[in-house]
Amino acid sequence: MNTQRMRRWRPGALLSVTLLLTAALSLPAASTAAAATPTTFSGQATALKGDLLGLRPLVSIDCKDSAAAKNSTICLAATQSFSGATEIKDEASVFCYPAEPGKSANCAVTAPNVTDGLLVLNVLHASVATSGDKSTADAYVAQFELKVPGATISATALHTTAEAMCTNGTPSVRGGEKTTVTINDTMVNVSETIEAAAGTESERIDLPGGLGYIVLNEGASSGRAGNDITVSALHVVVPTLGIDLFVAQAHADITCATNGCAGTSAFVTGGGFIESNGAKAHFAVAGRNQTAWGHVLYGPTKLHVKDPMAKVYDNRTDLKADLESTTFHAPPPPTPPAPDTFQGAAILTWKDASGNVLGQVLVIDMGEPGRSDFFEIHATNADAWGTLAGGNIQMHGRCG
Repeated sequence: MNTQRMRRWRPGALLSVTLLLTAALSLPAASTAAAATPTTFSGQATALKGDLLGLRPLVSIDCKDSAAAKNSTICLAATQSFSGATEIKDEASVFCYPAEPGKSANCAVTAPNVTDGLLVLNVLHASVATSGDKSTADAYVAQFELKVPGATISATALHTTAEAMCTNGTPSVRGGEKTTVTINDTMVNVSETIEAAAGTESERIDLPGGLGYIVLNEGASSGRAGNDITVSALHVVVPTLGIDLFVAQAHADITCATNGCAGTSAFVTGGGFIESNGAKAHFAVAGRNQTAWGHVLYGPTKLHVKDPMAKVYDNRTDLKADLESTTFHAPPPPTPPAPDTFQGAAILTWKDASGNVLGQVLVIDMGEPGRSDFFEIHATNADAWGTLAGGNIQMHGRCG
């Protein structure tokens, strides 16, 4: 007989609801005065890194964090580690690990399958960027599965953010999104689903047979005074097998100037899924205004685009004018008296060497918690659109 148990963490109590990922991120207004000394930022984001089976470093795919690449058995989709910078922007992405047998092209690279299928991941994304008086790191993994003796640990849409900001010269931090993980005890066929609320770290959860433990939203906070924060959506430790894995980890910190606006470049980051043809269509995006930077990943067609050109909009008027000559299906503004929570939008475009458009993505941020955000893609074998059923689109960069 298969039975299920559920545990949840919210501040001060265990609750019982199972939901997919939601995000809770708002954009503070930034000062526009010139700073005598600039605000400086540090940050880093990683989709997955850590030790497996006590092995030396073996797999490094789009891993720009030199420490992780040097010291971890596996590192997938990791940004650079910045420290004391006046501006930050970096991203990393991996479509999947490991490659399916005979289909290594789907993962863009052929990497050693050091776990013989015990570790499976899809749509990995990491980004870190600054705007105004804020540093934001973001990491997302659409699918995670780790098989250890007697148990399988799995999750869909693991997402975390870390944010450090200055308000009137005072630093504060917050981070951690709603996280849901399932542990299946394969010895007795009993599964347990654990949930941690956004901004809340779970207790240590022991694995079946005392093999090890996991922690959800490790380091999370709904908001506190301070300069730095590091959050991991999932931390898995199995000492006897030499396993110490961090999944969807984000770090941000800040040193405040007396006043100032560190930059005006606008950018978009996000990940999640829409419902398409009766299935979840996972995606991840990162783009910067008028810059060939970032990525577009789309799960159903295994699309992985690097460095798309983005155009970012901070008002509906300009967006509407540009959309009139396109086939996008952007939803109309709400009818008054309902409030319009439009936070911004972006169109990401990629072309071939001759300048022919190969595909485009439209994303719209409608505020928190993200259920009204919008994603649309038009590319080879990919035409889909809709409001998000999970995840979040986040616009950044408005100053003043």
